[in-house]
Amino acid sequence: MFRTLYRRLLVVVLGFGMAMTAIFAVILLGYHEAYHTEADQTVNRRIAQQYADARLLITDEPLTVLNFHQGIQKLAELNPDVDIYLLDDSGAIVASSVPAEQWARRRVDPAPLRAFLSGSAQLPILGDDPRFASGTEIFSVAPVDIRDCPARLLYVVLHRERYESAVRQLRRTYAINESLSLLISCGILAIATTLILIRSITRRLSTLKGEMETFYATALSGSSNLGGQGATQGDEIERLAALFSDLSGRVRSQMATLRETDDMRRSMVANISHDLRTPLTTLQAHLDTLSMKDGELTPVERRQYLATAISQCRRLTRLIAQLLELAKLDAGQVEPLPEPFQLTELVQDIVQKFSLTASTREVSLRAECDDALPLVTGDISLIERVIDNLMDNAVQHSPPGGTVVLRATPGNPGHVRLEVEDGGPGIAPEDRDRIFDRFFRGDRSRSGSQANAGLGLAIVKSILDLHGIAITVRSEPGAGACFSFELPLYEPQVPP
Repeated sequence: MFRTLYRRLLVVVLGFGMAMTAIFAVILLGYHEAYHTEADQTVNRRIAQQYADARLLITDEPLTVLNFHQGIQKLAELNPDVDIYLLDDSGAIVASSVPAEQWARRRVDPAPLRAFLSGSAQLPILGDDPRFASGTEIFSVAPVDIRDCPARLLYVVLHRERYESAVRQLRRTYAINESLSLLISCGILAIATTLILIRSITRRLSTLKGEMETFYATALSGSSNLGGQGATQGDEIERLAALFSDLSGRVRSQMATLRETDDMRRSMVANISHDLRTPLTTLQAHLDTLSMKDGELTPVERRQYLATAISQCRRLTRLIAQLLELAKLDAGQVEPLPEPFQLTELVQDIVQKFSLTASTREVSLRAECDDALPLVTGDISLIERVIDNLMDNAVQHSPPGGTVVLRATPGNPGHVRLEVEDGGPGIAPEDRDRIFDRFFRGDRSRSGSQANAGLGLAIVKSILDLHGIAITVRSEPGAGACFSFELPLYEPQVPP
């Protein structure tokens, strides 16, 4: 019955409201009674003084105890709701409108009377009621001075119980009606406000719950309608919704990345299998031929078979080395060690290194460097590997008679730009964003002894990422391609 948060909150709030209403009613009735008690004493505050000023309605002289009693009786008859007592300084009763046999005590505590006469005490002040051994009532008191009489105080007890059955009951009825009207009005307003508040809270929680259920049911796909902005604004529920939206977006993004990675892994396994199988098959075929027809082959044929087998072995060695290098880069096992070096010398060495390969493919190499270039900073072995891969890629894609240019020029402030430009077929626009992917080859060709495995540019990108360097590509179909990146200049550390 109370499984939903809305119902639980409603029951708790309503229960708390009912308890507080009961407490409020009790407090209100108590304050209502105290109010009327104080009002009664305030209204009748001067009644004793008025009686004293009237000399207790005594007209006969001289004053005697009998005269006192007669005067007090007259006052009691005029106002039957009061009891009148004459007291001495100690509070002992000298005369009274109440018969002596009805007294439960013969002395009144004078302390409340003095407090009343001081005029500084907060009303209501309760004094002893001689009719009862331990009862107290509101009163009025005034000093009197009668010659040859020990009485010093006129003590008037306001007996409210005599009219309680009528007036007091009427007051209680009105008090209850007032309290009930106020409580019902406040209760209706509080319940309406509570329902609106709880509903506004639980509605958003219900929406968040629905989003989570949808998120779970759709297998982490789809999109959230909660919005992911302003996670640090709003109340806790709004921040929770924003955080869930951001979290679901990140999970979906990571799931998409995992799917892409899984697809890439499958493609990589297939590509590796293909790239390994092709040279292995060729190598095995040539070695089998050499083994079976060793006596039938001429020296020229034998050299041709051995040359092909050696070429395929080198191709396998190169592919395996690239795979191991890329695996180390992906695993974070390669840590660049920056050092200052002269880029011009490195460019000249690399051009010299590729000169034989380029001449074999009838491709000319050209280095364009400024001898006055300053020192740059980087891991020289890794940067050399980057340039080697770019040069190898450029030579492989340049047609016979083409030219490959390795250029080092001043770049942006504080940097030196290095460019590798070839005269090959260029890169199609749809392939430019994928050329740094593993095993990607724009021509989709996998045949031939010179076919690349598609790992060279991926290694280039990984090494430059380790250095925090971006690589750019400029190419048009049929107009060659130019790969470029910038190395920071070396800044010597000035000792403090």
